[in-house]
Amino acid sequence: MKKLLKIIGGCIGLCALVIAGLVLAEVDFSNDPNLDDFVEAKMEALEARGLAVVFIKDGDISWSNNYGYADVEAEKEVDEETLFQIASISKLVTGVAAMQLVEKGLLDLDAPINRYLPFHIANPHYPDTQITARMLLQHTSSLIDDDTTYRSTFTIPSGAPDPAMTLEELVRRYYLKGGALYNAETNFAGVPPGEARSYSNVAFGLLGFLVEQVSGQAFNVYCNEHIFRPLGMTSTGWFSTEINIERMATLYDGSTQLKPYAAASYPDGGLRTTIIDFSKFMIAMMNGGAYQGHRILQAATLQEMLPDRPEDTLVWEPDVFRELLVDTKGRPVPGHLGGDPGIATFAGFNPHNGTGLIVFMNGSPSLISPSPLLMLKMFNYRAPYKRLATEAGLL
Repeated sequence: MKKLLKIIGGCIGLCALVIAGLVLAEVDFSNDPNLDDFVEAKMEALEARGLAVVFIKDGDISWSNNYGYADVEAEKEVDEETLFQIASISKLVTGVAAMQLVEKGLLDLDAPINRYLPFHIANPHYPDTQITARMLLQHTSSLIDDDTTYRSTFTIPSGAPDPAMTLEELVRRYYLKGGALYNAETNFAGVPPGEARSYSNVAFGLLGFLVEQVSGQAFNVYCNEHIFRPLGMTSTGWFSTEINIERMATLYDGSTQLKPYAAASYPDGGLRTTIIDFSKFMIAMMNGGAYQGHRILQAATLQEMLPDRPEDTLVWEPDVFRELLVDTKGRPVPGHLGGDPGIATFAGFNPHNGTGLIVFMNGSPSLISPSPLLMLKMFNYRAPYKRLATEAGLL
């Protein structure tokens, strides 16, 4: 028995050594005092090829820098004109579009969305419980993502830069019985609308379609007219025809180079912009809805999006660093993270001291063919955001 226990103990010790070796090999624990050297080391650990960062202070950019390559093969460096696909922080823009319509009295957050739609959407498990725009904004609508189906709407295989279907086609196919993407069990939660949070990308595609129905404009056109142009975001757009696609940062999913791609639910994560352009949007959000005299949202409306009770927040993550396991010492930082194949992004601000941070990266550990060590690799994400937030004054 003692011999058996000794053998078992040796095996456990060996396993612990192997695990410790893997952790040391995949997780970068370095913390160089020089910020530039620190960022470059973290980029390597994150498999990022390029990175753009902006610090915001008192309504203006206080510091910005660019690192690495927009295109490694062409040796094209990231600069202020580099366009990034920014994944889920795009939802902040979609939320503003919806809230503008609320301000105009055209959309009631607590009315059934079917009041505004040309067809009827309901959770088939709870057909008599109404879904509202507020629920869509809070991810409590009970409309959920079937990840395989959602990813099937990405144009990565075809290499097309724009969605393969309209928002109406997506919504009909995904939420209406008989639709090509419909599945009563995987597209709808087993709890009633309004009772539980389940983060949903496809539901933000529905929110974009709701904006189209209420405003009478295509979603991308509405955003151009009511958000991007007023803020002077001249290098921002949802579709490749609205931007200079030659300035797009190349996306790297692990070692695989991707062409610009889109998802059918593009209001959830398909915005293309520069970090300087997006800083104008963020400054407006930090400044009660206005940037350099151009107002896109009333301060009271923004307060409704960012109320004192975190559970009532609309679109924004009330403490974005919670997702990164960073302790903000009781000072919540509202913001959003973004991540898709070849993309990693961050936007957040401290409402108490007027500081903000935006980070765009092209390149990430592969999500298409994930490594068995992906979870270990993901530990590297916490460090750069924490350090940059500290340098920017958020933490």
